[in-house]
Amino acid sequence: MRSSTSDSSSNQSGASSRPVASERVFSVLLLLFSAIPAVGLGFNLDIENRISENRTLAAFPSLGQEPVDAWPKKLEDYYNDHFGFRSLLVRLHNYAYVKEMGISPDPMVVMGREDSYFLAEHVAIFQRGKFSEQELQEWIGLFRKNAAEAARDGAKYYLALVPATPTIYPEYIPEDLKGPDYPSLLDQFIAKAREEGLAVIDVRAELRDARQKAQVHFKTDYHWTDYGAFVAYSKIAQEIKKDFPQLNPLKMSDLRSEPFVLNSTFITLLLGLDGLITEDAARYVVKEPSQVQIEERVPSAFGYFGATQITVNPKVDPEITAALVGDSFTEAPYPYFKESFSRLTYFLTGGSQIDSAVLAREKPQIVIQMLVESKLGWSAKDLADKH
Repeated sequence: MRSSTSDSSSNQSGASSRPVASERVFSVLLLLFSAIPAVGLGFNLDIENRISENRTLAAFPSLGQEPVDAWPKKLEDYYNDHFGFRSLLVRLHNYAYVKEMGISPDPMVVMGREDSYFLAEHVAIFQRGKFSEQELQEWIGLFRKNAAEAARDGAKYYLALVPATPTIYPEYIPEDLKGPDYPSLLDQFIAKAREEGLAVIDVRAELRDARQKAQVHFKTDYHWTDYGAFVAYSKIAQEIKKDFPQLNPLKMSDLRSEPFVLNSTFITLLLGLDGLITEDAARYVVKEPSQVQIEERVPSAFGYFGATQITVNPKVDPEITAALVGDSFTEAPYPYFKESFSRLTYFLTGGSQIDSAVLAREKPQIVIQMLVESKLGWSAKDLADKH
């Protein structure tokens, strides 16, 4: 009987010791995991920082120069911004938000359907009200001024409108973020611009047709693909050729497709998921490129790079000269434009201004300015002041 009681007591003791042991293991693991950031900070351990943060990280406080009562807060801020393996842990956190919960960890990025992502400002323009008559007049005045400057130097001015991704792929936008059912800001602007006599080129119909064959805007970036850029270039060239029949634009058969994986964009950087969110894409490059040469870079107060790039293409005959003006959306079609003109002045700018001194010196026959739809959510004055 004693033996039976002893066995029973032993079994109960063994059973009760197992939870205690597992709790101890868990506690040790928890302590070790909690210590990782501090240890990493001490030894300056982290993966490569691939997180884009729109702020300056807290610096280590100058304890001898700071009031004593400010030390705890400043030290805490420094630790929060520099603890060990911070980039890795933040990326894991953001990945869980984006891929598991479908939530954007950055207010500048909107999660779309079918694994698509948008800049918030590109979606917001579809939710704002109509232009007032005064706003429209301010917008038209901005580009009428540029057209007048071009004409003064003997150039024909064309304003090409670049649609935002939601305009071409409305099905990607969540239902609760879609705007009211009336003409978009782009529709209103185009109607008024044509009424005022501006030569406007609308590429939306061509892009909507082309999307049936290939992706014309990226899903993980807010820019158009090379294919979409070439479709837009073809439409613009077609309209210009009506006034300049000597123009000989590229055809799709002049290009070859080269597949690649897009793994780094402004949006993936904002999400802290550069390299983790990828997209299969294709580059469309000229099969037999001309020997286009960069003649010079003219200093400019407005361009992204502080200079306007001028290229010369001796293969183009008869000679036909142009200026291309716009923001980062012009970078994809730029290789096609420089194949089409004997001399091309490329003015890459985030605003609307054209350097009149460069125009007066170069005297191109054609000025092509590209305006991205999302900019219509700004005020005309803000765009005029942007460099």
